[in-house]
Amino acid sequence: MIRPSIPRIIHLLEDPNLYCRSNALKIISQLAGNKEFYDVIRPAIPQFIDMLEDINTYCRLHALKIISQLAMHGEHRDMILPAIPPIIHMLEDEDSSLRLNVLKGLFQFAEHVGFHDAICSAILPIVDMLENEDATLRLAAVRVLDQLSD
Repeated sequence: MIRPSIPRIIHLLEDPNLYCRSNALKIISQLAGNKEFYDVIRPAIPQFIDMLEDINTYCRLHALKIISQLAMHGEHRDMILPAIPPIIHMLEDEDSSLRLNVLKGLFQFAEHVGFHDAICSAILPIVDMLENEDATLRLAAVRVLDQLSD
């Protein structure tokens, strides 16, 4: 039922209104894990990558979730690889919740050998997270480093 509306929802990513963009991303993030919608969502991967640099944390978070979900399936790897540098840059964000989600996303990427080389540039920022005062961030950083060492 929602399938025909996905292109229109994706089009809302260009809307100047923050709430339209963030809600569109939220809907897509709920659909991104479902293979049934890949063919409709796949063409928008470059837009999701662009949304990683949106001024709104909520938009960046949902774009990250979408890309992380799509990364779980190897057929999207080549399109998703350009997302790694902006995702790594998000480790510097002042929002600790966003940084935690970035680490979770990097963990998902690290589960796939095809992303290991791209993630290697994140090792130093991840190691820096080991000094963070937030134990949850430290634990997430350890998990990513452990996954990369396999």
